[in-house]
Amino acid sequence: MISGKLCLFLALPLLLAAQPAPQAGLQVSRVALYKHGVAYFEVAGEIADGQTARLEFKASEMDDVLKSLTIRRQGGDGVSAIQYDSADPLEKRLENFSFRLGEHASLAEVLDQFRGASLTVEQESGAAQGLIVSARSASGADGAELQELLLATASGGLRTLDPRRAVELRFREPDLQRRFLDYLGVVAQSRNADRRGLTIQSRGGSSHIAAAYLAPAPVWKSSYRLILPEDGEPLLEGWAVVDNTSAEDWTDVRLSLVSGLPVSFLSSLYEPRYVARPRVELRQDRAWQPILHGAAVDVLPAGNRRSAADGPGRPATGSIQGTVMDSSGAVIPMAMIRVAGPGSQSYSATSAPDGGFRIADLPAGTYQVSVASAGFRQYSTRVDVGSGAALLSVILEIGSVTETVAVMNTEMSSTSVVSDGSTVQENLFAGEQLGDLFQYSIREPVTVRAGQSAMLPFFSGRVQARRLLIYSESYGSQHPLQAVRIVNETDGALDGGAITVYDSGGYGGEGVMETVKAGDDRLISYAVDLGTRITSAFHSEATPMAELHAKDGLLLTKRLTRERKTFTVRNVDPDAKTLWLELPVRQGFEPVGAEPVEKTAAAWRFEAELEPKAVREVALLFERVDQTSVELTQLSADGVRYYAESPVYDAAGRQQLLEVARRLAEVEQLYRESERLEDEADTLSEGQGRLRENIETLNALPGQSARVQELADRLTANEDRILELEKQSEQVEERADALQERIERDIERLAF
Repeated sequence: MISGKLCLFLALPLLLAAQPAPQAGLQVSRVALYKHGVAYFEVAGEIADGQTARLEFKASEMDDVLKSLTIRRQGGDGVSAIQYDSADPLEKRLENFSFRLGEHASLAEVLDQFRGASLTVEQESGAAQGLIVSARSASGADGAELQELLLATASGGLRTLDPRRAVELRFREPDLQRRFLDYLGVVAQSRNADRRGLTIQSRGGSSHIAAAYLAPAPVWKSSYRLILPEDGEPLLEGWAVVDNTSAEDWTDVRLSLVSGLPVSFLSSLYEPRYVARPRVELRQDRAWQPILHGAAVDVLPAGNRRSAADGPGRPATGSIQGTVMDSSGAVIPMAMIRVAGPGSQSYSATSAPDGGFRIADLPAGTYQVSVASAGFRQYSTRVDVGSGAALLSVILEIGSVTETVAVMNTEMSSTSVVSDGSTVQENLFAGEQLGDLFQYSIREPVTVRAGQSAMLPFFSGRVQARRLLIYSESYGSQHPLQAVRIVNETDGALDGGAITVYDSGGYGGEGVMETVKAGDDRLISYAVDLGTRITSAFHSEATPMAELHAKDGLLLTKRLTRERKTFTVRNVDPDAKTLWLELPVRQGFEPVGAEPVEKTAAAWRFEAELEPKAVREVALLFERVDQTSVELTQLSADGVRYYAESPVYDAAGRQQLLEVARRLAEVEQLYRESERLEDEADTLSEGQGRLRENIETLNALPGQSARVQELADRLTANEDRILELEKQSEQVEERADALQERIERDIERLAF
């Protein structure tokens, strides 16, 4: 007797009627981990004739898989198709079917949706066939559920039966049977909403298939052990921490660790993309839609535009500064800040004890900023830098914690880590350059179970390392830090990471190392030197306008500013030491006398040798020269006299400026005289109008002829005076112009 529920008995014969082709298994054979959030996977296996290979991924991985998937084969005619599960939700995918199977639908409710379909009902008494007229559920007299199926037989009659008592139900139409099976397949796939399948089909016989793809993955982390023996060369060991967060075991895989930051991005390929098509109508009385044109990225005023032939100007520089904190607001010191700029320029810094950082002298442009710290997720953003300071507040989120399992497939002796010999066998790994990237390959097969992690050696070798002390007032302490300066003399890069220092057979401290390219060097501090104390004193002096020059009509002045920083260093230990003093780079200032041993993007480093049990003063002098220029012809006599009477200038140059000031004063006096004459003429002209009005008024009155004559004589005399004043003003102005031209010619030739 068949049950009242559909999913078990009705689906079973249909599934048996259309079994899918058997599937072959592909195993993970190679893994390459990168530093930018993806991993390269390679799976391989045999696919027999008629088989398919199915790979399963998380839904969030499908975009990277579809963007990067490649297939290699040996044997057979090739890959005939690659299919993958749709990204549409279950409701969207079920819209293609004309029927619905509810979660608790009875057999009668399901069959009633197939009215008109031809059905075969196998019963113990025999088979019955017919077209489904209807199916319904009802309650009997005793309250029990009754189900009734009504069929139209081939003879034209109607027949009722209880579908639950049938041995088997089967649709007679193959297309309907296939659609029913497809429906159940879609429902079955939806049970694991986060998993998506990708099926590889081959043709033409057996094939060996190797599929390679990229998928999101945790970055691999590096840590180092620097062993500083009392005698002999230092030894550096590198260990990599890798995490297998996938659902598949990595069994005897070839593992590679790649250092570098290639360009990587997400592109939406998996989600179906629907395009809204425009509605096209016959042209009628419709309003025209506005067109929004894109704005230009940068527009220069016409007078400031330059062609490539004009040559480059001095680029504007700015800085990126801010504070690194966690989600609770606590500052994070020693966080690694990396800045990638236009072209191939890159900069880096480490956050100070107060979480602050500053990277200066950055050319204007857009920069990619990434911040990383142990135990936190990496932070990344883009920052536009102009001529000022771009402020950035970095909030790091707590990273995930996974189980760590050390896996070594080669037997190793239990040697103490603080011995002079390495615990790492150098034949376990190899390195090679991949363009700007560097790949560490683990030679022995590696096994990492799903959900576990492993710590694997990727470097071991003698390095050139110099012990010294490093001090900066930004550290907030009077004691310098013990440090080593490591030079990478290998052929490959040393990936950045944490480093533990073992000094003279014991634990010395810990530090952080940035990625060091071949031939480059890094300074790594790892402990506070309590045997050295440093205090400092600052003195600034400015000598205004120490130099004065004239050339090509310009007056050039220089202002010299000197700053002196004096450090008092006390070494209380019985050993001599080498100290590096780190001072911030200041715009325009340059060191005088002492030459720095290094200059970073934001600091100078000066070296000083310290005698045992001694006190030493280290004085560092910096100068900044500010130059100004002004056109002499734009200065008044008083302006020139200001420079000429300043005692800080050379007497010969001052004497020449005094002569220029005297001549300019003469010109200015002439122009003032010309203006006085013009003002007098203007005053008389204004009075002439009033005289004419008075004459006109008196002419209308009897007995005023004498008074009218008097005013007329005054009017005539004033006209003569106005003409004389205007002539005199023009003559004085001509004299002033001529004298001004001679002065300007002499100023152009003036040089001292």
